[in-house]
Amino acid sequence: MSRAAARLATGLALAVGLSPALWNLVGHWGAAPWSRYSILFLPVLAALSWRESTGGGPEFSSGERSLWTAGVVLSLGIELLAIAGGLPSLARIALPLAAVGGLRLALGLSPRDGILAFWVIPLPHALLAITSPWLEETWGALARQILGPGSAGSAPLVLGPADGGQRLVATFVGLAWALGAWRREAPGPRLGRMLRWGMLGAGLQLPVLLLALLLADQGHVRAARMWLDQAVWIAGALGLFAAMQPLRRSSALGRGASAPGG
Repeated sequence: MSRAAARLATGLALAVGLSPALWNLVGHWGAAPWSRYSILFLPVLAALSWRESTGGGPEFSSGERSLWTAGVVLSLGIELLAIAGGLPSLARIALPLAAVGGLRLALGLSPRDGILAFWVIPLPHALLAITSPWLEETWGALARQILGPGSAGSAPLVLGPADGGQRLVATFVGLAWALGAWRREAPGPRLGRMLRWGMLGAGLQLPVLLLALLLADQGHVRAARMWLDQAVWIAGALGLFAAMQPLRRSSALGRGASAPGG
């Protein structure tokens, strides 16, 4: 069997084995619009995986291959136990666990980069609930102070656990790691960027909430809610696009310098 055929067979086998968890994740994205920000990491992970696949992939020792295979099998076992225990949402954790091992085996993606698969899973509601309601209420009170005490409309915008800025922080932290992966950086520079970008994500929550409250005050409560749900991936996509521009310029300069007469 050729390497390409082996990769395809591995991918199909994992897709079938993880189909219950995949179906649960897709259903979560459909039922909870706030969770769709994590879809942004699918093309990011795909781009990194594709780049590694063009290099032919590494050669594994039998011990290393067995280790990653065992990890994939373990993730399938976690999925099975979660579903059998009536906890289908817990089965989602099997997806990134299997992805790290599967992408390593099939495409050669390093585990350090493969952990981006964990960002494809939205923040669990139980984690968001830890800081609720005080976090979103604090942001709301601060925004109201900026807008003025008489700005609240007749149909005020109701803030929930997912409106405390955690999604923005998680998104920008993940994108910071992804940029380091694309640059093939060591963990040190990546961690520094994650801290800076995480702070940026936290700071962006205030302007996002201000715009939502302005929309709600004008009677556009549904539009305000839609903005709060979708602003995270929009901000993340814009941030990633801006961060990639220096890489594109340096790549273009490199091609120009290597051209004849350059």
